[in-house]
Amino acid sequence: MPRYSSTGLSLPRRTLDYLQRGAPEGTRNAELFDATCQFRDAGHSLESAEDQLLARALADGLTESEAHQTIRSAYARTSREPLGADGPSPAASPATQRAAIAPMRSETGVLPLPQPVDGGFVRLIDACFRPDEFVAIAPAAESDEGETAPRRGVTLTAAEWKARVIKKGGIDRCFGTKLGLFLRINPMCRDGATNEEVTAFRHVLVEFDRDQEGQPIPKEEQYRAIMASGMPVAALIDSGNKSLHAWIRVDAPDEAEYKRRVAIIWGWFEGRNLDKQNRNASRLSRCPDGRRTVDGEIRRQSLLDTGLGAESWELWEGEHSADSSTLFIDLKPFIENGCEPEVPTIADVGLANCVLYAGRMNEIHGEPGTGKSNIAIAISIAVMKAGGSVMYIDPEDTPAGFTRRSLQFGANPDDLIHRCHYLHNPTPEDIAAAQRWAATNHPALVVLDGLAESMASEGLVEDKAGDVLKFFRERLRPFAEKAGAAVLVSDHVSKSSEERGRWARGSGAKLGRYDGVSYNIGLIESYAPGHAGFVKLTVAKDRNGGVGRVGQTIAEVHFTSDSDNRTLVSFRIPEGQDGAFRPTAIMKKIVTYLQGHNEATARDLRTLGKSQAVDLACQLLQEEGDIVLTKNGRKHVFTLRPRCTYKLIKKSV
Repeated sequence: MPRYSSTGLSLPRRTLDYLQRGAPEGTRNAELFDATCQFRDAGHSLESAEDQLLARALADGLTESEAHQTIRSAYARTSREPLGADGPSPAASPATQRAAIAPMRSETGVLPLPQPVDGGFVRLIDACFRPDEFVAIAPAAESDEGETAPRRGVTLTAAEWKARVIKKGGIDRCFGTKLGLFLRINPMCRDGATNEEVTAFRHVLVEFDRDQEGQPIPKEEQYRAIMASGMPVAALIDSGNKSLHAWIRVDAPDEAEYKRRVAIIWGWFEGRNLDKQNRNASRLSRCPDGRRTVDGEIRRQSLLDTGLGAESWELWEGEHSADSSTLFIDLKPFIENGCEPEVPTIADVGLANCVLYAGRMNEIHGEPGTGKSNIAIAISIAVMKAGGSVMYIDPEDTPAGFTRRSLQFGANPDDLIHRCHYLHNPTPEDIAAAQRWAATNHPALVVLDGLAESMASEGLVEDKAGDVLKFFRERLRPFAEKAGAAVLVSDHVSKSSEERGRWARGSGAKLGRYDGVSYNIGLIESYAPGHAGFVKLTVAKDRNGGVGRVGQTIAEVHFTSDSDNRTLVSFRIPEGQDGAFRPTAIMKKIVTYLQGHNEATARDLRTLGKSQAVDLACQLLQEEGDIVLTKNGRKHVFTLRPRCTYKLIKKSV
């Protein structure tokens, strides 16, 4: 926990903030106790502390007797080292997926327990469950061996339990047992009793009544520790014996996140000897207003309060994360760069602009035979001729094949030896080593010539968004973020032109990962040794706008045979192009058609004009939000995007 220096009072910043702003209901006693400890540790007399703290406590709504008792109980304990300017600051944990949560301090203290709540069972049901959720209640019974244990129990909806208890005059009238009454802390399936039958991962049970040496912990000390945590406590229950049961509200979306939040809670209460069995989402807790027998005495289990601490788990975790200096990025250096648009600076191939963005993920995709690898090699040669180095990751070709094609396209042999760093079928360990090399040597360009093959080699599926995001995050993104390279990925398109859209095949998460430029390669005239041909590069996505608009053909790439088995590669601006072609007439026809037919396949729409013009018109209409492509049965159909139907109503004066 960061330490603060203060002026005059030698108090931590948190204590000064408390004196100024107070504490919300539910944390008032705990905050007063903590502040009193800081006064005590800083050397203030009891009288001096009471002068300032009583006024604050009364303003927050505590009674004078409550405040006096809390302050004096803090001063009755031994002082600690004050949290002052000279205190050492623990090192902040590096941020991983989330910032670390520091464990709570190990000092002890006590707080007087709240009075039991009348009608505690009904109040707990209202606070912790929705009316339609199933709540499992289990009475305890004695086995033939004389041991007391809860039965499997009964499940009813929260609304049904509430109605039954109100009608009978109490939960103890519904269950006659005096051996203990339990309920599960989370909503369950009907007749559910296991972790697999939990329907909402809402609460975690915190309970500790003995320390690590086996000595009992007074309930007043348990209460103080729970309140000092500041965690969102949905319900606080007196078990009727030695322990308090705190239901920490975590509202986890799934079991994995529930376990992560459980681990944070256990880490926070490190040293408190929490019951490890309470990690289960289906855990049983003591049911308020139930009865149990302890040493021959019948005692009542009681609800002490609800809705204590932070408003939500997210607010609590955010407030108690490690030092924010490791969490947030200072935007000042980026502000100083101004608002000039980012422009591509890698691969000058003779066009008006370079074709790739440095430090970004760029991509080319096209059908088989359109020359994706040829274009990737041609761009690599341009980078090496300009003095840059290239890392070429090749899961498809061979070293001999790559070298032969590079020489055919005019690569300088010295560049291939000294500026080209070629990886053939690398393992994940090879990629990790290459990332470390790139972070030190800063290649201008990193090419992955075959995304699908690379993912498949690791058992990943390009149709699964999770696999795509994992591969990009772990294998490709470090080359851009840590090495500053322009990353160029070569990918395939879907076989079905109707499902293809403007992106590569597989999960749509791919297109979202490209924060540079993405090109579609369209074959205009096929080429081969001895036969000239060319393709066009069309912008499929350009987040920064420095290359061109979506649908704009920015270059024709011509391949022309020369002597000695050489191929001349030239990038040319399409003749007469002064901007992106927009087939506005076809776009209007498509909208009119859909207004009359509600939906249409790509084949239906291609009757309105030339296929290429119709496909481009569909892409532009999707990009601009006028039409959407959805699946209807086994067909993919276009429909008009529904327009907003909200209207502003003029208020009468």
